[in-house]
Amino acid sequence: MLNIGLRRCRRNVLEQVKAVQPISSGLNSPAKRKFSLTAPKSTANRPSRLAGRSEEPLEIPANEGYGYYAARVGEHLGDGRYNIVRKLGWGRDSNVWLARDLVEKRYVALKILSAHATKTHHISLELELKLLHRLKNTNPAHPGYKHILSILDHFSITGKEAGEDVSHLCLVSEVLGEGVGSIRRRSEGLMLPQGMVKTILRQVLQALDYVHRECRIVHTDIKPDNMLTIPQDLDSFVEHSLTTEPPSSRPVIDSLGRKIQQHTSQPLKYSPSSPSSSIQIKLIDFGHSCPSEPHSTHTVQPLELRAPEVILGLPWSTPVDIWSLGCCTFELLTGAWLFNPQAEKGWTTEDDALAKMIEYTGESFPDEMTGEDGRSTGRTKQYFERDIFLGRLRRITEFDSLPVEEILQKYIPIKGQELYECGSFLREMLHLRPADRSDASTLLRHKWLEDY
Repeated sequence: MLNIGLRRCRRNVLEQVKAVQPISSGLNSPAKRKFSLTAPKSTANRPSRLAGRSEEPLEIPANEGYGYYAARVGEHLGDGRYNIVRKLGWGRDSNVWLARDLVEKRYVALKILSAHATKTHHISLELELKLLHRLKNTNPAHPGYKHILSILDHFSITGKEAGEDVSHLCLVSEVLGEGVGSIRRRSEGLMLPQGMVKTILRQVLQALDYVHRECRIVHTDIKPDNMLTIPQDLDSFVEHSLTTEPPSSRPVIDSLGRKIQQHTSQPLKYSPSSPSSSIQIKLIDFGHSCPSEPHSTHTVQPLELRAPEVILGLPWSTPVDIWSLGCCTFELLTGAWLFNPQAEKGWTTEDDALAKMIEYTGESFPDEMTGEDGRSTGRTKQYFERDIFLGRLRRITEFDSLPVEEILQKYIPIKGQELYECGSFLREMLHLRPADRSDASTLLRHKWLEDY
């Protein structure tokens, strides 16, 4: 007996739009994050031992998966070169500090990896350092180079756990301000002005053109929280922040049972003194990056931003970053996820994501992505039918057409030529076939970005 799959009831346009849920917190990958220069703004997808915590658990040692270094304001690291000034934030595998470089007489950001991350991720850390070196040295004259985070130095320090010495890798980078995701979350309507969005996108595309075309690297984690603002006058910006919001701390017990002071995360807030269209950003967090060749097949990206070829377990490369940027564009403009897949009785979140991709783009998956061309690769058998229903989704068989332009109009007052151009820009990034997506260089010439 043929399995023709469960039929999903048709939904009218209003019901479809309701499925695009507003975002009330940041985009965080459901997978464990390796390294982040800023602390996640939501604990929803952190491991259970971190959920609900406002600061990193200094009491959990490295042999239980953590082992954070408890730096102190005034402490000198890196052979005395870097003076700790304030804590900026923390993530799954590190905490991040504002420090003063006493040699170069400048402020820097100092990311200190946990003892567990330093010990267990040494292979991926070696790759990350190689890719960071490639990013720093390939072509400084490229327009996108100035929109990539620069790693200035790295070294190791020694901490103590249970009477034993443990190592912590430290990465030194330039100081950046608040993330675009954080700015959006505290903006009216959870969305940003169109002019500001266009300015941000132009810079991200310049960065991606450099990363993809010059450095042959796939970022794999394009999201608003990895787009950080550049302070216009760093010293004045930092000193004003330190004056208005001095470092704070509270007593806690560490993994050795000692009572110590744990510093509070105090990121540098974006407070523009000029129009929002003049915002300057840099792309950060290359901890999940990989060379663009050979093509990879492992799972990357948060599900809301995940490209179809990644869901299907097919080989992927730089077009996955373009797909994520298309999803981010919609988010910044509307304050909502374009793809917010939901599991229901009869289908998984991945099934729903693939169905929404068909509905919102108006495209069908090409034969080479469904196995209909005779080649069975990745997870195509898991999602697509065989036999006489070859190439059809297994568990969702009915679809509504809901153009992305129609969804945009439900959230923002956009119409006419502006709607057409914005919709066209989004569609160039959201083609189901990876080869059909425009690259960063082509998108920079799109009419919607013409004046930015």
